[in-house]
Amino acid sequence: MNIKPAIEFSLMIAARTEMQSVFAASADQITRLTRAADVAIDGTVQMPKAAARAVLSGGAEVAVPLEGIGRFCAGARATVERERKAAKKRLRSSPLSWAILIL
Repeated sequence: MNIKPAIEFSLMIAARTEMQSVFAASADQITRLTRAADVAIDGTVQMPKAAARAVLSGGAEVAVPLEGIGRFCAGARATVERERKAAKKRLRSSPLSWAILIL
């Protein structure tokens, strides 16, 4: 992800109990290297749907919630909305649109 350094964001880490202590011990370095405003480490963190995610070896999952990252979210929403409208338009003009609607 290309997040401008001035933008504050949260970093969420979901890890097994035995790995949480490793992440907690390195929380300061993780915060500095990622420039995250805060780091949440838990075993059962509910990752938001709108998030950039990565799965690490050992099964830990890291997520950056995209909500609140201003321009990125607004731009992404606008792009998705344009693509959705274009797809809907293509679907309506397709000779097989009646078959798709039945499915």
